[in-house]
Amino acid sequence: MSMRIRTKAHTRVLAAALGWIAIGCGSGGSATSDGSPGGTGSCTSIGTPGASMSWDDDGVFVCAVAVSVTEDSTATLDLVDVTGSTATLGVSFGVSTPGTPIAGPYTCATSTASQVTFNYQQGSTPTFATSCAITIDSSTADGGTRVTGTFSGLFGTKMITNGVYSANATVVANP
Repeated sequence: MSMRIRTKAHTRVLAAALGWIAIGCGSGGSATSDGSPGGTGSCTSIGTPGASMSWDDDGVFVCAVAVSVTEDSTATLDLVDVTGSTATLGVSFGVSTPGTPIAGPYTCATSTASQVTFNYQQGSTPTFATSCAITIDSSTADGGTRVTGTFSGLFGTKMITNGVYSANATVVANP
């Protein structure tokens, strides 16, 4: 899958998540948090039961209302996409590898065999990371795949730090 196709897919997924949140939570719904600043708190998504995602957005603690993790595997490509959003903003990142399982640390460096994209979206225009660090870890339990990890990124002058996520993955079945 080309980087251009993956970028468009990430933008569509994030736009759809932001639209769903705007419709579903227009009355002020939000994720639950212990309110800790600096990324030390915990969040539970109200839009995605059993999932959680949080990050510091230029030092301000943010809890995602909805979290989505998708895994896709073909004979030649493995892909993991993670999206988290609030009523007004979202982050989305993905890793694809040429037929090898996705696990461990990744960066937005373009010189690796893996392709990594990370975007931040507030409103209708996504901003892509100039640098990033992402970890993806999967475990199988109770008949599903639980994906957890960390993330951070630089988007021009915007900094996303202390990102953590945990959610059950939706596995795309390929014929």
